[in-house]
Amino acid sequence: MRHHITNPLIAVDGDTATARSYFTVHSNFGPDHSGTYDDRLIRTADGWRFAHRRVRIDWQAEGSLFERMATR
Repeated sequence: MRHHITNPLIAVDGDTATARSYFTVHSNFGPDHSGTYDDRLIRTADGWRFAHRRVRIDWQAEGSLFERMATR
């Protein structure tokens, strides 16, 4: 599996931030699924950390490996 993230749009507001990124996942069989990440981040003493992530799947191939993982 190869996971490609593109076009991150990040808005920082003090010690919090929001981000939206597009992703595409490829398997040995070709494109498998794609969608967006909507993230909320917080700044800590150790650096920026994810506080929440919402994953939206916009497309998946017929027989997607993601579909099999989701049904487990």
